[in-house]
Amino acid sequence: MSTRQIMCPCCNAPVDASKRKRTCEYCGSTIIIDDGINHVHVENAVDIGYQFEKGRQRAQEELQHKAKMRKWIAILFFIAFLVVFITSVFFILYGEDRLCKSEERKEIVEESVIINSSEILVEVAESQTSLFNKESDEVETVDYLDENEFELELNQGKKLEGLTVTFKVKDVKPDAVFGYNLWAGENLNFYFTENIGASIGDSVTVRADNITTILGTWQIRCELISLVEGDGSLPATPKQNLKEMVITDFGYSVFDGYLHVGFMLNNPNEEFYIQYPTVRITARGQSGVLLGTADMVLSEIYPNDTISYGGLAFAVKETPATVEITPIEPEEYNVKHSSLVQEYIPMNVLNYSVSGEDFCNVLLGEINNPNVYDVQQAVVIMMYRDIDDRILFAETTYVNKVPAGETVPFSGYFCNDAQYEKCTVTVMPW
Repeated sequence: MSTRQIMCPCCNAPVDASKRKRTCEYCGSTIIIDDGINHVHVENAVDIGYQFEKGRQRAQEELQHKAKMRKWIAILFFIAFLVVFITSVFFILYGEDRLCKSEERKEIVEESVIINSSEILVEVAESQTSLFNKESDEVETVDYLDENEFELELNQGKKLEGLTVTFKVKDVKPDAVFGYNLWAGENLNFYFTENIGASIGDSVTVRADNITTILGTWQIRCELISLVEGDGSLPATPKQNLKEMVITDFGYSVFDGYLHVGFMLNNPNEEFYIQYPTVRITARGQSGVLLGTADMVLSEIYPNDTISYGGLAFAVKETPATVEITPIEPEEYNVKHSSLVQEYIPMNVLNYSVSGEDFCNVLLGEINNPNVYDVQQAVVIMMYRDIDDRILFAETTYVNKVPAGETVPFSGYFCNDAQYEKCTVTVMPW
């Protein structure tokens, strides 16, 4: 910076102007020199500078974000274009291949229409065991040639989605809840997305796409493979050959105003399993007047097996003169051929003891399950008898899940004031 000289306004002596404030060496006057520069004082300068810097940084971040978005949008457009291109090429090539195969199958069908009747019969018989694959000329073998084996393996817990089965139609329900339905076997319901025009007695081959179970029945979403018209006849139903269940032992007692019963039920059929066997108990007074009636529904009874059960039946105003127990004929859908049911080995009650205090009995013991599958729930039956081995009544307690091949402990508490001589304990699936 250059140094300038000015004159003192008091004594006209020269004064150095290099500094803004000077004192005259001659007269002692204080001189303030205007340098021509505006000096500005800013309040909160630090805060303003901070906010300015933040705004600058935010602006830079927004510019960077927009640049990234433009980059990703460009990448996504490229991927979408690539997918559309590859899909178009695939369908062009694949569609031509399917068209050729459709023409080949059309020629095969036209030729088969004009063959003689004996050849048609041979072709129908062979269609029960094999059929053409939809996507190739290779022969595909049907996995299950009848519905019985298919249903048995479903009951055994096997996963059969994607497999094929041939079945004979027992009933047609075109307006069922889940769609067009064909009933086969014991509890098989085959559902289709459209009416396939089947009739009772027809032989139908399908591929099972989805299988679920509802209340013991199988709901099978399937794809039709072939349909062969039948003569409308069906094999004999299980009930046509079913023998009536038999009560082999029965007894009852009345205490606290209630009728308590105990009984043993036998299934004399060697080939048929019965689900939900039911007995009806009826009590009458001295003049034959009805005192009460009730049905007892059990879980199941296997072929040639005898089971025990009982409990509280109903309230009575007086001691009955007679009490009758009658097995009720099962519904057809509750009767199954033994080949459709998993083999059952009777469970055992081990190391049990019954002790009583006042009017209550305590039952302690263990249940052994010798089967290869879990029993989800079991019922333990205490059958009380008098000195002459006559049944007085029975009581029950329930045990959740008895794993395959294992032994689990249980306990039960029973309170009554009945007099008995002995108590036997049995167990069965529930």
